[in-house]
Amino acid sequence: MLVRFKKTFTFAPKVFALSLEKITNILFYFILLICFSSCEKDKVNKHTKTLNDEEFSFLFKEKELPMENEVAFEGNLPCDHCKMVSTYLYFDLQRFTYKRRQKFYTDDLTFTTKIDSGALSFIQGNDIDHHSLIYGLETDTSQIQYFLILNDTDLELLNDQLLPLGITPPPILHKQAIRQISNKQ
Repeated sequence: MLVRFKKTFTFAPKVFALSLEKITNILFYFILLICFSSCEKDKVNKHTKTLNDEEFSFLFKEKELPMENEVAFEGNLPCDHCKMVSTYLYFDLQRFTYKRRQKFYTDDLTFTTKIDSGALSFIQGNDIDHHSLIYGLETDTSQIQYFLILNDTDLELLNDQLLPLGITPPPILHKQAIRQISNKQ
């Protein structure tokens, strides 16, 4: 045991006999590694942002809207390739996600159902009202569908420029009770 200690001890000065330049580089990379690993830990430990966080709640307080963690809307929207689209939208405002069920009706009143989900974003203001609040539904296909929050019970479908579609009656979804979206027709 004493011999091993001596070998280690005599070897140690050789290891630490690196030039100051190499130690500085090694120390720099070591500190950089520690910084990156601590940053990653902070990201993991952060809580999910909710509407109760200051940076988001002001949007709803300004419009005097209730800050709910979940909300759902339903109504009929126009369709280019069918008679109409019956839409049910569920928003999870804690996770900033949405889930949507759409029934595409044909002229003979048969329909096909499509269910999708994605990220939910908030946009403040458009060309008509700089203080308006808009939901952005980000689908997997990188398309975004926009809905203007009219009040605490109604949403209006907007075009890609965040403006009303200009059709009568306007395409509005109304607040509904929250229910499960299933693949059943």
